[in-house]
Amino acid sequence: MKKIRILTCLASATLLAAWGEPPLEGKWEVDSDNQMALEFVKGGTLIMSNHGRNAAGSWEKLDATRLLLRMTAPLLGNVSQVCNFRIASNVLEISACDYAARLNRKP
Repeated sequence: MKKIRILTCLASATLLAAWGEPPLEGKWEVDSDNQMALEFVKGGTLIMSNHGRNAAGSWEKLDATRLLLRMTAPLLGNVSQVCNFRIASNVLEISACDYAARLNRKP
């Protein structure tokens, strides 16, 4: 009986922790020029729009503060980078990689 209570408490704590974390999925736009946007699609697809050009890639959440971003570049092939990220309210900050940016969630 004690094991069931402990497992129930752990499951509840995990669920509450997941609720408190804002979702990464969705569209995000750079606030400075509104020309660059990232869309994180559920399942790992990443779409980058930059001055009217679109590029496809993928994303993977490594842990609570790091992302693996993979983009397909025409001349370079697949480019993978591990980036730090943080979501505060409706702002996504990506840092410590070539894709560093501060983006706002799009409605």
